[in-house]
Amino acid sequence: MSLPSQSPRPSKMGRTYVRNHRRTMGRRPLAALVIVVVVGGVVAAYALGIGRHEPANANAAEAMLNDPFTQELTPARDPTRPASPQVQSQPERTASDAPPPLEIRQGRQTATPLNATEGGPSATRESSLPVVRTPAADAGSAPAGLGDALREAEPLPGGGSTTPVTDTARNLLAAAERSLTENKPVVARELLNRALRDSTLSAADSAAVRDRLARLNDDLVFSPKVHADDPLSATYAVQGGDSLERIARRNDLAVDWRLLQRVNRLANPNRIQEGQSLKLVRGPFHAVVSKSAYRLDLYAGPPADESAWVYIRSFSVGLGEGDSTPTGRFVVKRGSKLINPYWVNPRTGQRFDKDDPLNPIGERWIGIEGLGDDAVKTGYGLHGTIEPHSIGRQMSMGCVRLLADDVELVYEMLAEGVSRVTIRD
Repeated sequence: MSLPSQSPRPSKMGRTYVRNHRRTMGRRPLAALVIVVVVGGVVAAYALGIGRHEPANANAAEAMLNDPFTQELTPARDPTRPASPQVQSQPERTASDAPPPLEIRQGRQTATPLNATEGGPSATRESSLPVVRTPAADAGSAPAGLGDALREAEPLPGGGSTTPVTDTARNLLAAAERSLTENKPVVARELLNRALRDSTLSAADSAAVRDRLARLNDDLVFSPKVHADDPLSATYAVQGGDSLERIARRNDLAVDWRLLQRVNRLANPNRIQEGQSLKLVRGPFHAVVSKSAYRLDLYAGPPADESAWVYIRSFSVGLGEGDSTPTGRFVVKRGSKLINPYWVNPRTGQRFDKDDPLNPIGERWIGIEGLGDDAVKTGYGLHGTIEPHSIGRQMSMGCVRLLADDVELVYEMLAEGVSRVTIRD
């Protein structure tokens, strides 16, 4: 016996559909005639309306051609012809729309972004400067947005400035400020670093750029925060059996493990747990000592290419009495980094044991040895001091002195056999 749903009889629903379909087919000629009449009326009305609206469109086109901003962006057109419906006038931009610049002073003059500088080239136009990859150690790619920022910063032919600062330096500073307002600190650091290399910056201007870079690196390098586009840092998940020393060595960070403790704010370096997230800081780092300024600048980058180094931070130093600190190119000597070392005065033979409060070299020693023609310059190093007043003066036996906290940080960042130390007049 078949179920009702299996019955071969047509359902009532099926018969109803056939009847309605036939009724609809009978009405189609009349509906088509109505549609033709309606469409014809719409076309006639549109044709009559064009003539009435044409003068308004022509006036709008003339007003747009008289707008200086529109003239800069569009080619000249016949003002008697109506503007294309797709063209829209742009709102007038003002100098107040730009973020505040990093102020650069030369005498009584101040450099500002080009879109706020009278007579400067337009900041909306692009140059042909190619995208440059970030010059950081182990950097696989440029930070996101750097290419666009560099194109905006490149000065255009014919642009000029009445200040001694070059257009390139001024534009880089303005582009860096824009990057900061867009929350792109890695891009801003690279732009500021490029500006710092410009030889037209005065000593005061260079100091201002270094200060801005140092404050950026307080967040980028020395805080637990990791920025995804920063080639100097990475995130690491602690594995079973890990220690900070093992993590630094296994990941070839070229830094002392104590730097990881510092940036991750770890009170006890022995209390890290499996699965814990840590920030890693990648070296190598290098030091450049400017004797005339009594300053040590710390950089990151490939050892063989000083022009590609990225500025990190500066420290005040003391130097050798009688200008006895040698200039030249050095490398951190292997096996020379010491914590709380003893020291023997080479002039008198007096020995100072570790923990001796009278030990002149303080708590850290970083030995350096000359490279190339400077290989004959031996026995020098970077170290602490028990005489803070000697910083900024010539009181050592030729070595470079730093304050206690400063030398601890430099010790953590310089790597034996890798980190370069350059000493200049």
